[in-house]
Amino acid sequence: LLARRQADAPVSSPGGPIAGETTERAQVAERAMALSSQAAAARQAAEAELAMQQAALERQGGVFSPAQSALLARQHGRTVTLEGSLGRIGFSSSGKTLYLYFPTPQDRDFLRGAISMKSAPSDLGEDSLRPLVGKKIRLTGEVTVRKEFGRERPEIGINNRSDIEVVE
Repeated sequence: LLARRQADAPVSSPGGPIAGETTERAQVAERAMALSSQAAAARQAAEAELAMQQAALERQGGVFSPAQSALLARQHGRTVTLEGSLGRIGFSSSGKTLYLYFPTPQDRDFLRGAISMKSAPSDLGEDSLRPLVGKKIRLTGEVTVRKEFGRERPEIGINNRSDIEVVE
């Protein structure tokens, strides 16, 4: 049995690679380089997209639009202004937060304003905000970035009714 296993074993020179091992290593190295190139291209594309969003932001006087959600996600902890059409409002599953959703080109519910109902004044309730659905509004508040579904999701905290402005 031992003689049969030795006869079936690949041939190699002392200290050298086993026949076929060099080819396998080369294929692994080629795949790794291809993946690295793809990752570099994806990073470059993302950086170019952010640069375009930054240029658009400057043209808009520093007011973000829903299409700039990737750039907005980099503003964690900063106070910003977002302008766009309010798509819908809805509560979190716990009922503790009321969300104002802004459709983005990628996802209709991705970008949102957030109102903590525990500390919200009465004029930030669902009934008083429902008439704003479908209207162009501006939110001003601090950005919090949450990791959800493998993506960074920016949220703008709303504390007062004055943080929401209807744009005519």
